[in-house]
Amino acid sequence: MRRKDELALFELSLLILFLELALIRWVPAHVLYLTFFTNVVLLASFLGLSLGLLRASSPQDLAAWTPALLALTMACAHGVEWLRPVLERVVSVNPGAPELVFFGTDAAAALSVRVPVEALAGLFFVLVALVFVGPGQELGRSFARLGGGARAYAVNVGGSLLGVGLFGAASKLELSPPWWFALCAVLLERRRGLRPARLACWAVVAWAALRTVGPFTVPLPTGPVAGERLWSPYYRIDYLEPPVRDIRANLIGHQRMWGKGDPYVAYALPHLLRRDSGGAPFADALIIGAGSGNDAARALEWGARHVDAVEIDPAMVRLGARDHPDRPYADPRVSVHIGDGRAYLRTCEKRYDLVVYALIDSLILHSGYSSIRLESYLYTREALSDARRLLKPGGVLVVSNYFREGWIVGRLHAALESAFGRPPLTLTYPYSATVGPDTRGGFTVLLAGDTEGLSRAFARHPEYRLPAKAAPSPVWPDGFRARAGLAFPLSAVATGPDAAVTDDWPFLYLRRPGIPDVSRRGIAMMALLSAALLAAFWPRRGRGLSLDRRMFFLGAGFMLVEAKAVTGLALLFGGTWTVNCFVFAGILLCVLAANLWTLKARPRLLWPYYAGVFLFLGAAYLVPAGSLLAWAPAARLAAAGFLSFAPAFFAGVVFSALFERSRTPAEAVGANTSGAMLGGLAEYSSMVWGFKALCLVAALFYALSLDKTPKARLE
Repeated sequence: MRRKDELALFELSLLILFLELALIRWVPAHVLYLTFFTNVVLLASFLGLSLGLLRASSPQDLAAWTPALLALTMACAHGVEWLRPVLERVVSVNPGAPELVFFGTDAAAALSVRVPVEALAGLFFVLVALVFVGPGQELGRSFARLGGGARAYAVNVGGSLLGVGLFGAASKLELSPPWWFALCAVLLERRRGLRPARLACWAVVAWAALRTVGPFTVPLPTGPVAGERLWSPYYRIDYLEPPVRDIRANLIGHQRMWGKGDPYVAYALPHLLRRDSGGAPFADALIIGAGSGNDAARALEWGARHVDAVEIDPAMVRLGARDHPDRPYADPRVSVHIGDGRAYLRTCEKRYDLVVYALIDSLILHSGYSSIRLESYLYTREALSDARRLLKPGGVLVVSNYFREGWIVGRLHAALESAFGRPPLTLTYPYSATVGPDTRGGFTVLLAGDTEGLSRAFARHPEYRLPAKAAPSPVWPDGFRARAGLAFPLSAVATGPDAAVTDDWPFLYLRRPGIPDVSRRGIAMMALLSAALLAAFWPRRGRGLSLDRRMFFLGAGFMLVEAKAVTGLALLFGGTWTVNCFVFAGILLCVLAANLWTLKARPRLLWPYYAGVFLFLGAAYLVPAGSLLAWAPAARLAAAGFLSFAPAFFAGVVFSALFERSRTPAEAVGANTSGAMLGGLAEYSSMVWGFKALCLVAALFYALSLDKTPKARLE
């Protein structure tokens, strides 16, 4: 009987972790306004688990509602996507001058009605939380049947570890949501009878999952255009096939394939300037964020002997290889590297005449555990220094994008001047000069390195004329005219320490260190909703609420240890999905090892393990991840893994020892999960002090979890 109960707990733990990761991917891909709200889906899942764990002893079967709540959540997400043309006119994201830039949510509101974006986030925070209430209750009941203890918790961690592995495999195979939610349905219904009402709910889930998979048709003025929807390891991709060749990622326009005969000239601009200055073509080029191949195609067109194209998303490269009109990825002069751009910059030994940051804006967060975006570590002071190291004498670095705000351009201008010892050539063109109506500000190109010849060429062309077709020619043909200059005031951002984007504070799109208003409102929203729901669900002892203080603060500290590990290892080894899976698996393996040690050693004194937690958190603070970049790969992996995972092991022993002796295991885990929500909210402090400071905040939470008795002896 115990084996059967342990198997049930294992399967349930697998389901919870897998469903959590699936919703972290799925919901923001349909609800654009959640894309840059740190931890909303993650913290909602923690809240739901806490609520369910706290009702483990209730006779009501809350898990019976899980399919209906999941169907409702997914249907509402599709509803928000369908209503986006209306919502983008009424949802208020950044009233006034934004402190934090949100790509894709910068449309001008035209109606008098204003709906705060945090209200929309609050809706899905509650919906996702309710999805996890039923699984949380089942988890609590499983712990109760097994009597709690470190062995039961080891089974729980083992199931979670397999859940991470399965979702990692799904990412590797680029499986789409129908496969994700089919597995969830099997695990939820395996031990239940599938009644008609539940079957109907799962039919809605299947409909919602299938709507963003496969072919579709879009009516355009020129006629209907076919498209396809697919899911890469990072994005939901909506692709319009030739002749449009437009790629949208998580509902935001990402890139379009432009051939030699198309009027889009941004990709050819550095080559045009080079030619007009009398310089030789860029022979060896590196493209960071190569996407579907536009920059690589223009480099080949203008005489490059070899191009290294680095792109993190394999699906983008496949689309370019299949449909780009110039077929750059079929050219033997192009080498494609699937991986993280910062990792390539750091480890590459080759030198280049041209390094291009190819409109790098990932549109998504690196993970649900941190505030950084997928491209954040590419724009830091250290990353720009790495890019400079790869340039040959006379080489040029090009950084370009629609940066939206002048202070972003000013920050990059100052960073490039610091890295290269001279100000970059900064050109801003009206948006209409490159692709369409001027609705989003200027397209900015910053050129650093050996730019003297380029600057002289620009000085000879005050009315810089870009050709209608970006084809090589000895003269500038007449085409549309785009005035190039500093359209954005560079003084819009300070040039002191507060303006520096570093590996420890990699927030390019955050105007200054601090928590922006929209994030503060989001924190307040999640805190209030969590407090209200926890108060309603928390089991009562007499007149007050019962809270296991030690478990609560252990959960808060552990969440920050995990967030610090995710960001630190992303810096050292790249922000890829494989690195994320490695971190989650490493953390869970440390927790599992802590459980096995607890079962064997039966520790009675906890202060040695608390000392281990504080010791390694202090070491992680004093030896920040960036300081390991110069180490050999094997040594860097060993040191980074040790500093990242050692606190999790020692904290895991403390948790397991306390859990082994808990009389109410479900409530203990519920308190621990509730504390993880506090840790998730505290992760926003990285926007103020940087990621290194998370070690100190985590140490504070662990200190608050200490027993009042000096010896902290377990009887």
